[in-house]
Parts: sequence; C-alpha cells; structure tokens
Amino acid sequence: MALIFFACWIVWALREVGPLGFAKELFAPKGESSGFMKLVLVVVFFVVGCLEVVSILFRPVSLSFRLYGNTFAGENMLETMSRLVPGLGWLLPIPFYFWSCSWVWFRRWSSCY
Repeated sequence: MALIFFACWIVWALREVGPLGFAKELFAPKGESSGFMKLVLVVVFFVVGCLEVVSILFRPVSLSFRLYGNTFAGENMLETMSRLVPGLGWLLPIPFYFWSCSWVWFRRWSSCY
C-alpha cells in the first residue's frame, strides 16, 4: 500500500509542476539574494536537495512501518478488550471499533479543509 501511494504521489507531483518544477522545488535556492550570498545559497540548497531526495526515497519504508504498527496495535487492543471480561468479550470491543472508524472519518474530513 505504501509503494502504491508513493508512486501516485510522484505521478501527481510531476503532473502538477512538471519534472523541471519538481527539480527546482528540491534543489533551487528560494528567496532573493545576490553576489557571494547567492553562491552560498546555491551550494546549501543543493546539499539540502540531496538530503531531501534521500528522505523521499525512505518514505515508503517509514510509511510501511507506520501502517503495520497501527494495524498491529489496533488488533492487539481489540483482542485485549475482548478477553478483559470473560462474559462481555463481544461487548467491550464495540466502542473501540467505533473510535477507530470515527478517527478515520475525522482524518479524511479534516484534511479536506
């Protein structure tokens, strides 16, 4: 899932700003400067752009770990709640199911604005 989203992100970014705009966003100096300071900024932004490329390449790995961790923690929480009280194993996880669903809904709704 992380690789699919990463590929979609690359395609969307290239469609939005094009390959040259994508490279400028990573490596081009921002702001107005002249003289020696412009040369310093070019070098600094080139180094920062190289670090950003490394960061972009590691994003699918970090997203995979986050997705796995969230799923694993959610499953463990639901299993723990179902075994907490032997007679109410069917009832205790229900609020956590709603909490999980509402969290997903809230994140999607709040990202629209």
